[in-house]
Parts: sequence; structure tokens; C-alpha cells
Amino acid sequence: MQQNFWQAVWTHPRMLVSRRAQNRSVQTAVRAAYQQFAQQHPEWVASLFDESFLNKEAAVLFANNTLPSATRLAIAWCNQFGTGLSAKKAADIERALPPAKTFLALVNQELNR
Repeated sequence: MQQNFWQAVWTHPRMLVSRRAQNRSVQTAVRAAYQQFAQQHPEWVASLFDESFLNKEAAVLFANNTLPSATRLAIAWCNQFGTGLSAKKAADIERALPPAKTFLALVNQELNR
């Protein structure tokens, strides 16, 4: 029993450091991807697919060292504007899917460096 306790004490901080490092790498990849995205798609940055959006509304989607689907990212982008008519919101989500896919592809590229 005593050995399991000390083993857990020793292992647990390592797991935390490991998770923090992984989260940092995703956060770093998101920041680097955003720089590329902003240069390639200034029209979407002007449409608030920007750093503020990624740091606030979309931040939870990148938590736990995971990447969201493009659909979830597009929905989060639409949700920052509040609720609207379902048909318009659905159209906005469809319109936001290509840039969301592009952004996630850039994040994946950064993670695989």
C-alpha cells in the first residue's frame, strides 16, 4: 500500500506536466496557425474569425489537447453573434465551414512539425 501511494505521488506531477506541455503545444499551434490564417484570409479576420474569437469563444474547443471538428468551430464562430433565425444561422455555419476547415488544417500542420 505504501509503495502505491508514493508511486502515485511521484507519477501524478509527471502526468500534469505532460498534459500541460501537450496543452501548450496545442495552444502554440493555434497561435501559429492563426498567424498564417490571418495573412491568407484577412476577410475572415475582419469577420471576427480572429484572435479574440480563438482566445474566448473557441478556447474551450481546443481544451484537453483536442481539436474540434470544423462544424463545431463554425458553430462557435456563429454563436458569438448571438441567436438568430435558424435558417440564417444554418447558412452562416455553412459559410464558415471552409475557413474553419482551413484553420484546423493549419493547426494540424503546426502540430505535426
